Amino acid sequence: MARLVVSPDAIVRVQRGTLIAHNGHAPHPPVGLADSRAIAILGMFASPTDPATLRPRVAPSGQEFFDGLVATLQRAGILVEADALAAGDAAEDARTLQKQLGLLARVLADLAADCAALAPEALRGIALQDGLGVPQRLEAVVRAVGDLRGRVIEAADFAARERLQELAATGRLHDAMLHIGAGGHHLPGWINIDAHPADLALNVGRPLPFADGTARFIFASHVLEHLYYPAPALRFLADCLRVLKPGGRIRLIVPDIERYIRAYADGDQAFFDARREIWKDLPAGRTLLEEFLTYAGAGPDPAAFLDSHKYAYDYPTLQRMLERAGFVNIERSEYMASSQAELRVDDASAVAGASAAGRHYSLFVEAVRPLEPARP
Repeated sequence: MARLVVSPDAIVRVQRGTLIAHNGHAPHPPVGLADSRAIAILGMFASPTDPATLRPRVAPSGQEFFDGLVATLQRAGILVEADALAAGDAAEDARTLQKQLGLLARVLADLAADCAALAPEALRGIALQDGLGVPQRLEAVVRAVGDLRGRVIEAADFAARERLQELAATGRLHDAMLHIGAGGHHLPGWINIDAHPADLALNVGRPLPFADGTARFIFASHVLEHLYYPAPALRFLADCLRVLKPGGRIRLIVPDIERYIRAYADGDQAFFDARREIWKDLPAGRTLLEEFLTYAGAGPDPAAFLDSHKYAYDYPTLQRMLERAGFVNIERSEYMASSQAELRVDDASAVAGASAAGRHYSLFVEAVRPLEPARP
């Protein structure tokens, strides 16, 4: 039998304590997953799998249920043939995936609020057809999503290892220069890192796949504000320290929130109007407070978790974060004003170059990995 996988068009939501799966592109009613076995079976198809190889793993008493559910999920478009899916348009698949992840983030945020609104005894009183309550249902969802993430991480790590082997063969890992958050601006001679497509596609919220003391320079423009504060951002900076050689240097560029605070407090409409000359897709009609708080990372839409800002920095705050990560010789810089010629690359970032009334919006900071380990 063909390998089946959960369709990227499938949507799983919670309705009155029951998981409902449906595909808006398939002429079939939504499928209720009230039975815990159904949730477990759906999770088995997070990656392409032949149902014939899974059936023997199911207890004999549940094999008929397995067969019927798989057939139903196929008719509903929840499970699709992996080979047919692979032949589809990759860009459309990526857009669908992001839409699904955004919907999942919103559903979980709404579910958390709904659960908080109920008294504990009311939550305990919710039992679905098989007698399982909300905690048990959520445990099944957590396990299924965790399994899916584990498989994605395995695939990502494999792809990164292959790409690193290619880079090593060209000698680019020796005294490497890492451009983290490159976007479409690739610096010649640097290892340009970002989400796919990139010279090296990585999730920089996870440990960087480089050995200790690999890099001579790290350049990251408008990256740090997209990481949650403080733990994920601090982990990222500490990992950058690990990857740098002793004496290696990092150049960070982030939004200068002090400028935004002053502009908001002064009612400086011209400052915010100038921003719209750079960021032309900003929603129209927003107040200055909306403009300011959104940029500062307040109240991000759960569905926009990748693109939205999570925090904002002034110089003392960023300086303290770098100190906590173990950096020394922390200093404020200006646009294209690094003391190191190799780090005068701010013009590779269109955002870093944005300015109003002759002053740049961004904060430019450099720091160094100590030559000797810090004494306890």
